[in-house]
Amino acid sequence: FMIKTEEKVSFSSLGLRDYLLTAIDQYKMMLQYGPGSEREKDLLYYRMAMGYEKLLFYYESIGTLERLILSYPESTYLPDAMFKIGDLLHQTAKYNRAIERLLAYVNKYPEGKYAKLATVTIGDCYYRMQKGTVAGQWYDEARKKWPDLIDIPHALLINMGNHYFETGKFGLSLELYSL
Repeated sequence: FMIKTEEKVSFSSLGLRDYLLTAIDQYKMMLQYGPGSEREKDLLYYRMAMGYEKLLFYYESIGTLERLILSYPESTYLPDAMFKIGDLLHQTAKYNRAIERLLAYVNKYPEGKYAKLATVTIGDCYYRMQKGTVAGQWYDEARKKWPDLIDIPHALLINMGNHYFETGKFGLSLELYSL
């Protein structure tokens, strides 16, 4: 079977939720019965995980990404899967586990496309666990390595700004709040 990535889908006849659930069911069937190549199967796992995430089924998404990583360690989706697991664990307030996964990503891909976001998210995990000193170290590292933080999600920037405000670094705090 061939997976087309440019195909447009109309959501007019199905609700988005129903479409995603149907797509996930089809991905599962294709993984079980399809004769596709290993390249196509890792893509199916990745798309299934993204569908679960859109449905807010975070634990299912994490489990699917874990299967992708274990089954296809040479997959081109490996960096995305590694980061996404850490991100989803952060979103579900599993901060210690999120730190472990994001550290694994940063150590393996220090210049990867998610390195900046992973570094700030690690800082945010420590901030939320009220470990201000360690949070500050990660925030400082992110600012030093990537001075432009404009593409970081607002919630992370606000917590970063709060950290700097709480530590008396009001100029840095204002700079982050203004983003």
